[in-house]
Amino acid sequence: MKRSPDIEQSLRNFADAFNRNDIAYIERVTSREPGVIVIGSDPHEYVRGYEQVLNVMGESLPQAGMQIQVRIAELRGYEQGDVGWADGSATFQRGRESVEVRMTAVFVREKGDWHMVQNHASIGVPNNHTFDPLFGSIPAATG
Repeated sequence: MKRSPDIEQSLRNFADAFNRNDIAYIERVTSREPGVIVIGSDPHEYVRGYEQVLNVMGESLPQAGMQIQVRIAELRGYEQGDVGWADGSATFQRGRESVEVRMTAVFVREKGDWHMVQNHASIGVPNNHTFDPLFGSIPAATG
């Protein structure tokens, strides 16, 4: 396993594409292989499959209504062979509001390029609030 500036840049490029509403870029760098998954911060953003992943990503873009921008704060990427992964922290911003998020992503090398197979963003919840009614039961992944 080695540190990977390429994986770090791949996730930065993904976030930049998200911020500029570039769904065509997101389509190109998302793997079409079975098992591709996105787990977002909303309980319903837990989907598998290329089409479902693109639907969730499209609904989350800034132009789709939430007007969220992603600002990566810290990022570490690694690779081993044709698999790469990253973890980091970021901020979701909307106007003057912001919330810190944690994120992970997994990439596979397909035809020489890195393609995302897993993307996850979550908002940390203090342990003493884990069972607050707001969170309720979270549905399983679809697809």
